Amino acid sequence: YPSVSTEETSSRAISVATLRWQEYFIDPQLQALINQALDNSRDLRVMLLRVKEAQAAYGIQRADLLPSLNVGGATARLGLPGEITPLSDGRPISQFIAGFNASWELDFWGRVQSLNEAALNEYLATDAARQAAQLTLIVQVADTYLNLLDLDERLHIANKAIDSRQTSFDMLTRRYQVGSGTNFEVVQAETLLTQAQALAVQLRQAQTAQSNLLTLLLGSAPTLTLSGRALKDNMLVSELKFGQPSDLLLNRPDIMAAEFKLKAANANIGAARAAFFPRITL
Repeated sequence: YPSVSTEETSSRAISVATLRWQEYFIDPQLQALINQALDNSRDLRVMLLRVKEAQAAYGIQRADLLPSLNVGGATARLGLPGEITPLSDGRPISQFIAGFNASWELDFWGRVQSLNEAALNEYLATDAARQAAQLTLIVQVADTYLNLLDLDERLHIANKAIDSRQTSFDMLTRRYQVGSGTNFEVVQAETLLTQAQALAVQLRQAQTAQSNLLTLLLGSAPTLTLSGRALKDNMLVSELKFGQPSDLLLNRPDIMAAEFKLKAANANIGAARAAFFPRITL
């Protein structure tokens, strides 16, 4: 963290506490890639289903705080000959039975409340883990995209170096052929040209690998337009205001998930302690 004060930041800077990824990554092409990854990610779909599962489990556990009602009913119809049941004159007899009962546990020792608190924190921890997985995917897409831009810029420079060294090699070769140069200069120029060509091949391989990684993250082949401009000339991210290190504890979802997990474990300890006492049910 720099030593300058918060007042010295630009008025256009964004506060980290209210930051959304769309406000930080302002490059339209990068935003489209991130949206595509979020829409196609199977892992995020699984995490969302887990959040719904935890939410349903919390709803079931919360119902234990209320009285439990059981309602039942039955019907029977019996027809016997009049010789057997003279009172009915042989007509069918219908019988209807209905009843209900209710029960409610008096939570003197906090067992039900502790289980409810544990289920709530498990749900919140699962949702925070989903947010962390989403942020991880966004970071991976942005990092891969920046690597592609970096490799494109380096490949552009390497191609210029190849052209320059090819020109030097051709010139020194002609000088050697007319007797005004040495073979050492030709070999040296050829070595520099070969090194530049080898570097360009390595950069193209790395670019292909990053492109394949981006395809994996997006779930489909990306549509990219690499401008060849320097990274410093691309408007990719917004300016951020200076914050405090403690802000990470309040904003990072993985830390929040760990905190909710700790609270859930503590609530489960309370429920286990309450299990030593009698359960009173009305």
